[in-house]
Amino acid sequence: MELALNEMKIQSKKLLKQFHANQIDSPMIQRQVARENIVNMQLKHALQIIANYYGFESWQQAHQVLSGNQTWFEGMSLGSLFYSRACEALTNHWFGDYVSALNMLNQLPTRHYLLPYKHQYLVVQPDYMALIMDLAPAEPMLRKLNFDLAKGYGSSAWDQLANSVLRHRARYRS
Repeated sequence: MELALNEMKIQSKKLLKQFHANQIDSPMIQRQVARENIVNMQLKHALQIIANYYGFESWQQAHQVLSGNQTWFEGMSLGSLFYSRACEALTNHWFGDYVSALNMLNQLPTRHYLLPYKHQYLVVQPDYMALIMDLAPAEPMLRKLNFDLAKGYGSSAWDQLANSVLRHRARYRS
């Protein structure tokens, strides 16, 4: 699993270049840089800021999750990688435990997706997925995971989907 991890590193290097050119394009990231009072940004700062943007507590946590070095377990935090503020207006099903989320996913008559969010789980509709990734090219990978991005953690398909989300969300970062 290298795609998503490498994408996060690329975004961090771009942020570092933007900082030194005084051209950070995201107001949210500008606020974090100001809040942390970063005067001379280094790559370690950029890695931390990008990791925080995707809901990870630290670059170390992001690295551990995105490298696939962990074995998935219920309640494991995968950050908020699969969540975007653009999705706030949508109605989703939220669960504190994986089994309840999986039961809901299996009971729904139409296509839905099970996503991890920190220590919780969401069951969402295609509209949600279209806001966090380019859905059409991702559909075969989602099918491989049975539309379950929590249990699919660690697989090649999960890495490709996480990479797709990182790239898509970076294009629409605000």
